[in-house]
Amino acid sequence: MKRIVLCGVFVAALLASLGCGGGSDSVTSTPPSATGTWAATLTATGGTQLPNGAQFTATLVLVQIAPDLWEGTYSTQGGSTGTIFGQLTGYTFTFSTFEGGPCGGVFDGVGTLNGSSTGMSGTYAGSDCTGTLQATFVAARQ
Repeated sequence: MKRIVLCGVFVAALLASLGCGGGSDSVTSTPPSATGTWAATLTATGGTQLPNGAQFTATLVLVQIAPDLWEGTYSTQGGSTGTIFGQLTGYTFTFSTFEGGPCGGVFDGVGTLNGSSTGMSGTYAGSDCTGTLQATFVAARQ
């Protein structure tokens, strides 16, 4: 019975989010989306891994799995690879990365998509087996 109630609540929320009306109102803006392949430049701002100001690149492949959730993979020019999960609220997002190779680590960050969802920027921090890192990033959709 609890399952049926939860399904009913979900359906009601979905229908409410679609809105109702006479059809004369049209949506003129595209909702923000992180889906796509992104080329990022990262700049160290603190930590023990790299000197401040050191830059490196990364490629992210992201898929929006719900209006406010996305997931994907990343690889850096240094050979690190892993998974990334994020939550989007408007054009602001939070994310966590889980480094799988060459050594495990976790990094968390915040960022903003631009109005056309073609660029993003933000900050992140965390650590892996090589030490700690705080950094900024800018990325462009490919």
